[in-house]
Amino acid sequence: MPIRERLAIAISDSFLGGSWTADGLLTRAQSVFVQDIQRQWLRELVDRVLMAFPATSARPTQRHLQEYVAAQAVIPKPERVPGTTRFRRRIQSWQSQMQPADGAAMLWSVPALVTIAELAAWFEITVGELEWFANRTGWNTEHSGNVPAKETLGHYRYRWLAKPSGGQRLLETPKPRLKSLQRKILTGILNHVPAHRAAHAFRRGRSVATYLSPHAGQQVVLHIDLREFFPSVHASRVHAAFRTMGYPERIAGLLTGLCTNDTPSAILYSADGQRVDEGTWLRQRAKHLPQGAPTSPALANLCAYKLDCRLEGLARTVSAQYTRYADDLVFSGEFESQKSLARLRILINAIILDEGFEIRHRKTQVMPAGTRQQVAGVRLNVHPNIPREAFDELKAILHNCWRYGPGSQNRTGHPNFRDHLNGRLAYWSSICPVRIVKLQEMFDRIEWTEQ
Repeated sequence: MPIRERLAIAISDSFLGGSWTADGLLTRAQSVFVQDIQRQWLRELVDRVLMAFPATSARPTQRHLQEYVAAQAVIPKPERVPGTTRFRRRIQSWQSQMQPADGAAMLWSVPALVTIAELAAWFEITVGELEWFANRTGWNTEHSGNVPAKETLGHYRYRWLAKPSGGQRLLETPKPRLKSLQRKILTGILNHVPAHRAAHAFRRGRSVATYLSPHAGQQVVLHIDLREFFPSVHASRVHAAFRTMGYPERIAGLLTGLCTNDTPSAILYSADGQRVDEGTWLRQRAKHLPQGAPTSPALANLCAYKLDCRLEGLARTVSAQYTRYADDLVFSGEFESQKSLARLRILINAIILDEGFEIRHRKTQVMPAGTRQQVAGVRLNVHPNIPREAFDELKAILHNCWRYGPGSQNRTGHPNFRDHLNGRLAYWSSICPVRIVKLQEMFDRIEWTEQ
């Protein structure tokens, strides 16, 4: 290997061995050399690296950084700089410590796992089992035509579910052993990393009520739905999230492998041999967050952090409110004219597309005051409220349960109809507690001795 290429590798490794600041990068790069050298070209190299890979983003991979440093013309020929033919290749290994991004990531209390052996011990499994579940080589998603090879050895089960609005959604459920590893990642790592304040789904202390309350009584409410939210989050984003937390590249790669999946092509064909549409095919065949894994909701929130930052910043510039509940986005406020609202929608669409997501345009709703402003089944015209038809339906069910017995109303054969009704009341009580008092009193009068 040429000396110049070896020098680029050594400098890159030193960069990845500590804090991502100009002084830190320069000090570690200088320590690579056996004897003192002039610092001007190193300082210029550090400036270029920080411009290409800002401290606010995830650390670059070892390969990308090495390629970038090697391509920089500021690195002189080794024979022209005394001492550059003798240097320490890895004075501080890039794998030897956690490397969180500068800023808030430095405060996240995630476990320090810097070697594969430590990661396997944290999961209480062997290194071989860790590689098996992470599926880094893709052995269990190889295919012959449309038939997946070694299907029984795969880590997921698949089931198509009908959507209430039409179409189907693929549920990818991890098998028990992989699910237990994912739950440990969720409780031990992901729960210690905060999502953006605009994200209200899958977070403790947040709910549909907190998601919708900022938009009650607003002049205009704009509701936007994202297409295939979880499959749109690819493995590269998940890997970047783990790198931002500070995990070295190989550890982040294994954690990403445990949390992502590429759907076998045979699953993406219907019983009559028809293939799913091209967009769904490309999303599902790439490594993505599987809908059904316990880690996917938290990772989706973290990977949408930049999307939330940009959309909240845009909303703030027009004095509007913005919140997100999984794939549902809501904006509200007072807009000067239809033209200003149309301009805002164009900017929102541009940001969403730029962040790698796609809008389900037929579900976009613009709801001005004076019309029914309803999101997620909740009325927002004055304050969050249960719609009249939903209130009347629930009232009729409770009245008939009291008058004719609960069995007369359990038309779907729910195994525990009492808990089912109590859950519906609890949900609406969190939205509009005063309105549900009367319904709760009706529920309390029902005799539940027999289902």
